[in-house]
Amino acid sequence: MWRSSALLVALFARAAMLLRWRRRATSAPNVRQLAGTFHDALIKLAELNAVIIAAVDGVAAGGGLGLALAADIQLASDRSMFLTSYESLGLTPDSGTSFLLPRSIGISQARQMSATSMRLDATFAAGIGLVHKVVRPDELPDAASELASRLAARPQLHMSQTRTLFWGADSGEYRRHLDAERDAISDAARTPQVAALIREVAARAVRSRAARRKRTGRHLS
Repeated sequence: MWRSSALLVALFARAAMLLRWRRRATSAPNVRQLAGTFHDALIKLAELNAVIIAAVDGVAAGGGLGLALAADIQLASDRSMFLTSYESLGLTPDSGTSFLLPRSIGISQARQMSATSMRLDATFAAGIGLVHKVVRPDELPDAASELASRLAARPQLHMSQTRTLFWGADSGEYRRHLDAERDAISDAARTPQVAALIREVAARAVRSRAARRKRTGRHLS
């Protein structure tokens, strides 16, 4: 069992997660509430006295990208993809991506990634510093577990204090930035064009899943 100096966060992105978000994010108040709830969780992660490892296997988009960026170390399978995704809904960046992404890959590449809806494969993401190590999907659980165990074996005070020092200068700014992201995304969701687009995408996703359920003859959660 890992000690408190290392925490593993596994990110296995699924279409169902995005679908549930789209079902709920049908109005500006809902978007604001969802953003605020997720941001509270991100603050808790930032305040943990533990090194956080993200193990990404799949598509880290939107909030998934923000969660991956909130980790101290990012591992990914070679089939993983990274994108901001908000642009397709006419929304502004959220989940800390506009704060953490420039600090990870540089302001120029972060702006380009957001403006052009660029999809990064794991190898490219590793090349620009977004991912620390890329492995095969079947190797990812063991790679993440081994790293977490190795970090947990180190002196805990050293690990927690070092993380606090890295976050210390930016923690208050991070919280304020998350609040600004929440305000911006809820404002964007109020515009008629974006609100209609969110409803359209949500309805399309529901229809698509219903069609797949009918084809497979099984329930998709």
